[in-house]
Parts: sequence; structure tokens; C-alpha cells
Amino acid sequence: MRTAISALLCLAFFLAALPAQAQAPKTWTPDGPQVHAESVMTSLVSGNAQEGFNTLFSRGRYAKNTLEKIQFDYFQMVKQQGPPTSYEKILEHKAGSAIVRMKYILLFKAQPMIFDLYYYNTGKEWMLKSFTLSRDIKKVFER
Repeated sequence: MRTAISALLCLAFFLAALPAQAQAPKTWTPDGPQVHAESVMTSLVSGNAQEGFNTLFSRGRYAKNTLEKIQFDYFQMVKQQGPPTSYEKILEHKAGSAIVRMKYILLFKAQPMIFDLYYYNTGKEWMLKSFTLSRDIKKVFER
């Protein structure tokens, strides 16, 4: 009996020590797109750009040259103006219950960077289906 209890305790400690990646992924809650987008913006503002981009790209498949261009544009902006100081969500538009568009501005010293994110609810999870990043301030006012 002692051996069985010891074995169960060892198994419990072993499972608790597994890294988060080994555990089953959790599906997003209905506010999943906002949680995802806010996580990206928070990482970028706090100086964890690589973590922010890893999070951004974690919910879809994108061409390698697209990913490289977006990161290049971001780091050029940081090189010119320093790191971003804050961000604001300026638009959330839902199309039924399956599609959500969110627009954020990442604020730098002299110019914003606009993130336009489009999410789709597959029924199992929210996927980032499309996005654009832009330095064109006029894009803030486009719907």
C-alpha cells in the first residue's frame, strides 16, 4: 500500500513539473481575440518584442517573408524612435459571432504604428486569419 501511494505521489509531482508546452492547449474564451491582441501589445510595450511577435504569429500560418518584413519594420521604428511607450485599442468591430476585427495603435515617440487584426472563430478556437501593420497615420481613420 505504501508503495502504491509513493508511486502516485511521484507521478503527481512529475506531472506538475512538466513544462506548459507539454500540457494540452486551452481553447480561447469568447473574449479570446482581445486577450491575444492585448498580450501582443503588452509584450511589445514592455520590451519583449520577440515574445510579442511569437504570440502574434501563434494563431495562424503566414509566409516567412511576411513575418520577416513585419519584424523588420517594427525594429526600424524602434531604431528610429526608441521603444514604444504605450498602446490603445481604437476599434473593435464584430461581424456576427464568428469574425472580429480589432485595431490598435502602438505609440512611439513621434509616430504610431497601426495593428489591424482580423480573427475568425472556427468553432473550436479563435484564429488570427489576417492582419496588417502600418505607419500610415491615415489608416487610423479607415473603417
